[in-house]
Amino acid sequence: MCTRLCVHALILAAFSSFWVMPLEAQEKKASADAPPTVPIEVRFSDGGMMRMTVADEFLDLTTSHGKLKIAVANIRRLELATRISDETKKRIAEAVGELGNPQFRIREKATADLVALREKAYPAVLTVANSSDAEVSKRAKDILEKIRAKVPAGRLRFRDKDVVYTSDSTITGRIELDKISANTQQFGVVQLKLADVASMHFLIAGAETEVTLDGRYAINNEVWLDTGLDVTEQVNLTIIATGEIDMYATDGYVGQYVGTPKGKKAWPGSTGLPIEPGTLIGRIGDSGKTFVVKDQFDEYAPATGRLYLRAAGNPYNVRTTGEYKIRITGGVPSPGSSQPAPSPQDPATPGPKR
Repeated sequence: MCTRLCVHALILAAFSSFWVMPLEAQEKKASADAPPTVPIEVRFSDGGMMRMTVADEFLDLTTSHGKLKIAVANIRRLELATRISDETKKRIAEAVGELGNPQFRIREKATADLVALREKAYPAVLTVANSSDAEVSKRAKDILEKIRAKVPAGRLRFRDKDVVYTSDSTITGRIELDKISANTQQFGVVQLKLADVASMHFLIAGAETEVTLDGRYAINNEVWLDTGLDVTEQVNLTIIATGEIDMYATDGYVGQYVGTPKGKKAWPGSTGLPIEPGTLIGRIGDSGKTFVVKDQFDEYAPATGRLYLRAAGNPYNVRTTGEYKIRITGGVPSPGSSQPAPSPQDPATPGPKR
């Protein structure tokens, strides 16, 4: 026969089986169980841009070597192949066919429609640019000119493969999905049609890369160190530099003209230079604007392209010694990158004024 204590135990067990986790705890658990979201900047084929997040952990890419499963956390940039829906193909074909229509109004509408379709219409218009019909040829050439004025040359090439840039490699293949689910601050969950997308930039830092910048990049001939990394505008870029470079390591001047990534360490008198000797500076692209790095840069990349570095502010072309050790996070290795050969140092350059 069950005692009073036994009855209490049974009642407690019954209630515990129906116990509901407090709301706050439920929310924390749901948050912990949910896959992490990855922020991306989507650049559309029409030139527009929008930031959103995706929760997919992997991306399936079909390549010539089979299907690869790529972790989204490792992707830095995604250049989409040219995707044209059957409906758009039909619109393009109809519009091209109407370029020689007897009615002016219809020809004008067809022209406007093709210009609006930009790079998607470009290959089809190109095929009729030398048509024997003078009207069709003239309109096609005008359309091509207008599209070229609106679309960068690189996007006018019909690309049948997607290009995935990861933290350590570049892979080409085909994403078989037509659309992916994403979340936007403005519209909530949306279905992102890949046919409308030119590229995606993943706003997360890349793997760390270490480069060495020696004294060859600290003389006044403006030689830049090619880091071998591509960076993307508005993606976080971290550069940390340490070390010293003796900028006049010759004769009796050794140790008197020394620079560090933060600027001069030893330099008699005023330099009269806009940037202190030794200061680490950067440039993105062959003709990009110079920006100051110093010993630590942790900001969004100011532009998209190849990252170059050098030590600024040395007015002399003489023997230099020492180096900077530089760690970079947020870049993608550039295929076939190479460092430029620095100009030889000139020991005949006059010494600094005492």
